[in-house]
Parts: sequence; C-alpha cells; structure tokens
Amino acid sequence: MSAAAARSVRGAEDEARVQAALRALAAVPDPELPALTLADLGIVRFVNVREDGTLDVGLSPTYTGSRSSRGGRSRTRGSARSR
Repeated sequence: MSAAAARSVRGAEDEARVQAALRALAAVPDPELPALTLADLGIVRFVNVREDGTLDVGLSPTYTGSRSSRGGRSRTRGSARSR
C-alpha cells in the first residue's frame, strides 16, 4: 500500500471513530437535566484523533463553575470507551 493510500485509509478510519464518538456523546444525559443530552446542550466542542490514536474530546460546561462538569466528564469517558 502506498503512503498516500495508507493516509487515506487512516483518514477514513479516524473519521469513522470521530463519528462514532459523536453519536455516543449525543446519548450522554446531562447530570442535572437528564431529559437533555450533551448534544442538546451544545457543549461538545470537538472530537479529534491524536497522533497516538487517542480521541481528544472538548467539552464546554453550560456555565462556569458547573458542579456537573466532573460528572459529565466521567460519563463522557465511559461512553467513549464503550464504543
């Protein structure tokens, strides 16, 4: 496989992983308002694939000092790992 083809395959695999992570994050309920998900609240800012293959997820709390930030992070990690 050529280097260009390898990059293309890697890019497609990475994109599939990012999309799967976004779907998983869309199912994570807000700790304080369980009827809403992280996607509903619009707090998922990005999902990137690092050089080592680790997914990097950026979240923005709904307000500064949110008590639920820690709970949201742990639920996010669990959801991402289960996918």
